[in-house]
Order: sequence, then structure tokens, then C-alpha cells
Amino acid sequence: DYVGSVKCPNGEGDCNDTQKLVNPGGAEICGNNLDDDCSGTQNDPGAEGCTLFNLDFDGDGYGSGPNKCLCYGAGQYTAKGSDDCNDANGAIHPNAVEVCGDGIDNDCDGTQNGENSVGCTEWFFDADNDNWGTGQPKCLCEPQGNYDAPAGGDCADGNPGVHPGMVEVCFNGVDDNCTGSENDEGAI
Repeated sequence: DYVGSVKCPNGEGDCNDTQKLVNPGGAEICGNNLDDDCSGTQNDPGAEGCTLFNLDFDGDGYGSGPNKCLCYGAGQYTAKGSDDCNDANGAIHPNAVEVCGDGIDNDCDGTQNGENSVGCTEWFFDADNDNWGTGQPKCLCEPQGNYDAPAGGDCADGNPGVHPGMVEVCFNGVDDNCTGSENDEGAI
């Protein structure tokens, strides 16, 4: 270390006499292009203004495990979060697409086979268990709860005897087959 242009024998001297705040007791500050604490390097870990970077072993941009407070991501410490549930596989992270039936929590949400996973099937809400549903379907890997009807179009989901494909009965006041008419041609 130097004081002015003279090397200090004990190595505890000021490394930059032109900067008042730069000295062995100075606080290192991120990004100011100075060795504020005269450590021999700029932007030391733990410097003022540092950001926590987590270990990202698989390089997918999502981290896990230990972190370091750094001015800039460095080495494998580049992820700003620790929400990667499998840091040994770059295809598994919080922004990955879930895949039906692969036995993996691809998107790290704590579940497998979530709604809209790759390979999902549309299932309709079916309250009367007649295999005909109503409303907007959900794309699921397998039926869940009342979302278990493979087809929609049920016009009376509280009556299992009324749904598309039923035989229309004349003059019963019910649209038995959900065509929009209570007395269809060919009805019994």
C-alpha cells in the first residue's frame, strides 16, 4: 500500500490520496469504479448497494441454496431468487411448463399435473354425473372433482335425465336433448 507515492512498510496505507473516502477503513461501494477500502479489488462481496444472488448451479436463471451479496452476479451466483426446486436440471424451474404424467413438478409450484399442462384434456363441470357438463372447460391431466365430463352442452346440469343425446319426450315441457326446443321432430 502507498501513502502518496511512498510504500507503507506495514501495508496499512491509503491506496488513493486523491480520493478522501478511499482508505483502508473506507466502505466499499458498488459500481463507483474505486477500490474504496484499499483491499486491492473493487466491488467486494458485501459492499454497500450489493444485491443477494443465489447459487444457480444449472444455469437456468433460477437459484437455490446459498446466496452472496454481490455488486454483480458472478460465477454461479447469478440468480436473484431461491425458488428453483431442482437446481440440477435446467428444464425444471418456476417458469417451466408443467407436463402431464411425467412424475415431475416441472414449474416448482408444489404440485404435478397442474391445469393447462402439456398433454392436458378439456373436462367440463358436471354436477349431475351424467357425463355431460356445462360452462367453460378446464384443461386437466385427469378429471378433478366435478370437472369430469368429457363433453359440454348440458342444458340442465341438475337433472341427469336431460343432456345432449337423450331422446326427446313430447309434451313433457322439458328440452330433454338440449337442442333448444321442448318438442323436437321424431320425439316419442
